[in-house]
Amino acid sequence: MEVADEQQGRLLAVDSTATSLIVGNLEATVTEEELVKRFQLYGPLASCHVILDKISQKSLGYAYVNYEKAWHAALALQVLDGCTMKGQPLRVAIQPKGPKINALEGNLFINHLDPSITSEQLHMMFSTCGALISARVATLDNGISKGYGYVRFVSEEDAQMAIQVFHGSVINENKISVTQFVPRSERQFVAYIPDLDEKKRNFVIDFNLSVMLHLFKLPLSVVNIVSQLFGFFPLFM
Repeated sequence: MEVADEQQGRLLAVDSTATSLIVGNLEATVTEEELVKRFQLYGPLASCHVILDKISQKSLGYAYVNYEKAWHAALALQVLDGCTMKGQPLRVAIQPKGPKINALEGNLFINHLDPSITSEQLHMMFSTCGALISARVATLDNGISKGYGYVRFVSEEDAQMAIQVFHGSVINENKISVTQFVPRSERQFVAYIPDLDEKKRNFVIDFNLSVMLHLFKLPLSVVNIVSQLFGFFPLFM
C-alpha cells in the first residue's frame, strides 16, 4: 500500500490537477474506440475524442483523452508517450487549462530540411521548445523526404519560441525556414511563398497587378482595393 501511495505521489508531481491529455501523431485510421481500449488500461476515462476536419471528417491526427483522476492521466502520460500505435509513435502531453486548441494553433511549417532528417529527429529537435502534439517529415510513397515537414505544439507560445529559435538556423548544412502553417485555402498569392526576397517579391507583385490591369481590364481603383485585401503593395498610383 505504501508503494502504491508513493507511486501516486510521484506521478501527481507531474501535475496535481491535470486530468486531460492531448494525444498527437495519430495514424489517420485510429478510432476513438481503439484509443479508449489503449488508454483505459491506466484508469477510468471520462471521455475520448478524436478531432476531425470539419469538412472532410478525416482525423486531424490528434485527440483529447480525459481521465477521472489526475494520477491516472499522469501514469498514461509517462507510459504511453512515445509508444507505437499502428506504426506511429504517440505524442502524449498534458492539456493546458483554458480553451482547447484549434486545428491551426501552434502548427508550424518547416522547409528546406536535409533529406536525411527523419520525423523522429524533427520531434527531438523541436521538443526542446515545448511539448509537441506531432512532428512529421513529408515523404514520397517510397519514403524519401520531400524536404519539408510539419510540427504542432501544444502551446502557441512554444510554437512562437520555436520560430525564433530555429528559423534561419543551419541543420545538416541546410538553412531551414520555420513559419506558421497556413492552409492552402487561406494562402495569399505572395505572402506565403517561403523565403521570397524583396526583389523577387516585388517582381511577383508587379506581375500580378499588371495582369489585373491589362489582362482582366480592371480599373486602377479596383486593383488598389484588391492589392490591399491580399496584402500587396499599391505600386500603381
